[in-house]
Amino acid sequence: MPTYTFSSAERLKSKIAIGQLFKTGKSIHQYPVRIVFIKKKEITPALYPAQAAFTVPKRSFKRAVKRNRLKRLMREAYRLNKSMLYEKLEKANANMILMLIYTGKEEAKYEEVNKSVQKLLQRLKI
Repeated sequence: MPTYTFSSAERLKSKIAIGQLFKTGKSIHQYPVRIVFIKKKEITPALYPAQAAFTVPKRSFKRAVKRNRLKRLMREAYRLNKSMLYEKLEKANANMILMLIYTGKEEAKYEEVNKSVQKLLQRLKI
C-alpha cells in the first residue's frame, strides 16, 4: 500500500548532491516541468529510495508568493505519484536523487502540473 507522505528524509537538501545533480545528471522535459536526475545502484535498500527537490526560477516569477505556490503544486503532484517511482526503484535495487524544475512562463493549474509530473515519473529510465 503506497504511503502518501513527503517527510524530511525524502527531501534533497545537500548542496554537494545538488551540485553533482546539475553537473552529471540527465534530464527529461514535459511542459511545464523538467526533471533532472541521477540514478545510483545500491547494495542495501535505503529507507526512501528517492530524494527530491523543487525549484521555480526567480527570473520567470518575481513574486515569492507565485514561486511558493508553484513549488507547492509540484510537491503535491510528486507526493501523490511517487509510489510508481518507488516501485521501479525497489525492483531495480537503486536509489535516485531528482529535482523538479518549473519551466513554464505562466502559472499553471494543478491538473496540468499533476499530469506533467505523472508522465515524467513514468518516463524515468531506471
